[in-house]
Amino acid sequence: MPMVSTHERLPLILRLGGFIRAHRAVTYTLAFSLLFGIALFITPFKYVISSPGPTWNVIDTTKDDKRLIEITDAKTYPTNGALMMTTVSSQGGPGSYVTGAQVIIAAFSPSTTVTPLSELYPENVTRESISRISDAQMVSSQTTAEAIALGSLGYTVPARIAVQEVPKTSPAYGLLMPGDVLTSLAAKGKDTVTLSQFDSLFTTLRTIEGGQTVTLGVRRGNVQQYVDVKVQKSTKGEGSELGIYINPKIDLPLKIQFHLEGVGGPSAGTMFALGIVDELTPGSLTGGKKIAGTGALALDGRVQAISGIPQKMTGAKRDGADWFLAPAGNCDEVPGNIPKGLHVVKVSTFDEARTAVEAIAKGEGETLPSCDVAGKS
Repeated sequence: MPMVSTHERLPLILRLGGFIRAHRAVTYTLAFSLLFGIALFITPFKYVISSPGPTWNVIDTTKDDKRLIEITDAKTYPTNGALMMTTVSSQGGPGSYVTGAQVIIAAFSPSTTVTPLSELYPENVTRESISRISDAQMVSSQTTAEAIALGSLGYTVPARIAVQEVPKTSPAYGLLMPGDVLTSLAAKGKDTVTLSQFDSLFTTLRTIEGGQTVTLGVRRGNVQQYVDVKVQKSTKGEGSELGIYINPKIDLPLKIQFHLEGVGGPSAGTMFALGIVDELTPGSLTGGKKIAGTGALALDGRVQAISGIPQKMTGAKRDGADWFLAPAGNCDEVPGNIPKGLHVVKVSTFDEARTAVEAIAKGEGETLPSCDVAGKS
């Protein structure tokens, strides 16, 4: 191999130095761009990226050939079509930030939203506490779905109203404890209500204005006691709320199991309840149609607003749904976000949701109320 002497290398080095000096601005620009690009990929940003998540057909079977909603001790019937619960996939959040590159890519996606972390979560909240609350919400949504569905089918559904969790922001924090069973509720000027039915607590609170102090009968272990708690204005409709998560210990006349893992939150309640009704009634509730939806269920049967409606509609259409049940409280987020070919129906209660599915099955879906400003989806 030919060798280059020191005298021969020197002119090359000098010419390279001259080139760098002559193109110093370009060199600096390239270096800055490189450093900026690296920073985008490694610097954490306090944002949450929300995109369409997976869907599950609640009247389908799992990979183990079990029904996603498995009902025993009662006669069940074959189903067809689909009742699809929808989800949102999230990146970022407390303890798990996203990079600038992820934020930029997400900003250009029409089905993805980017939200500052501070708008979604209180300061100093931990990822573990969020996960714990999300799991509690899923358990509560399944129990509520069981009660609402069976109640709509004529079953008597007595319940013990147990406290699941008391957030620090609740006026009941420090007064109620997880595991407490609420036995009665008394408000000034009203008769004491025994909390023995699955919907009795919510139905009673709807008649009481926020800011009042009520007396709760509480069974803690084997001890019965009475606790005065100031209720707060309801964030989900008329009346008031205690600001706690409850897990009604419902005495069901039959056994229901949900074979679903890795999903949290309250928003599948409406679709779970529809799935239970479909399995327990002859014929096909959907008429073979593919119907998706969302909405948390209150124990009085109201379908409550949820988050991520644009992403859930997109995920529903992506997975083959032609119809989508949307909570009335989310109607302001629907126009302009409806995927082409998806028909969106507005529902306020579980009875309305069931009636809507039955109408779609009969080919009468176009007559149903819509969130669209013009009245049509």
